[in-house]
Amino acid sequence: MKRIVTLLVGCLCVFAMKAQNGVMVANFDDVVPYEVGSWGGITIDYDAAPAGSLASGQMLVVSVPANNEIASFTISLNETLDPRDYVGVSFDGQISEADGVSFVLKLHQSSDPGHENSIQDWDTWAKYTGGGEWQNVHIPFNVVNESLDGKYDEDPDFPVDQYDQIEFQPGPWENHAAFTLNMDNVMLRYDWEEEGNGIPLTKVAAFILMTVNGTITATSVDGNPVSLKVYSISGQEIANGVNQVQVGVKGAYIVKAATGKANLVQKIIVK
Repeated sequence: MKRIVTLLVGCLCVFAMKAQNGVMVANFDDVVPYEVGSWGGITIDYDAAPAGSLASGQMLVVSVPANNEIASFTISLNETLDPRDYVGVSFDGQISEADGVSFVLKLHQSSDPGHENSIQDWDTWAKYTGGGEWQNVHIPFNVVNESLDGKYDEDPDFPVDQYDQIEFQPGPWENHAAFTLNMDNVMLRYDWEEEGNGIPLTKVAAFILMTVNGTITATSVDGNPVSLKVYSISGQEIANGVNQVQVGVKGAYIVKAATGKANLVQKIIVK
């Protein structure tokens, strides 16, 4: 089953809502634009979230067949992303009649129907371990970004920022009985500030960011010029430059630093 949700509110940033530690991909409440599709025996439905759960409003209901091998569902967006800007993806999930369900993650580009540009993680097996309760599940991008870096190394013109499909494979090859996954609040994460059960990202110290008297300065460890973009917490770009930018107002900002290969997105406090 596939459902197309239309945009009902204005969008000032990459997606329609931006939280302090991430970007909301889909909350299934007709707020952000997305399309959900499935294959291999998985069926998709929607239901009201139960009171008192991590979910709110409407939630996605994913029915997974018994002994799932490669059945999956995909959230397709109408905006593209560079996965190197994020530590991973999280969602609020609840699974009935099955515990310890792992998730395999894939990222695709809709402009690449043959999936030659896809990146995937068959190594991490991030798990829902909530025992029937609601849990915030973290799936880190460590492995998919390593794959992406390899593609970039082979071809500096590789379209690293054109990913617009997130595929989830729940419990592949784990021989579970049929189960239902309730899902809400799928978010691309800048960090893992909230408690979760994912594997933490080990960041490479590729950049040094400093703030002095309202000036944000970036230095790369390899000496290459650093492109800087500064965003308000609400997601609006307010400044950009190379190696250094000036912001006139004290407060919290999101800073994106990039050298062409390495990216860093970090929250900065300007005092």
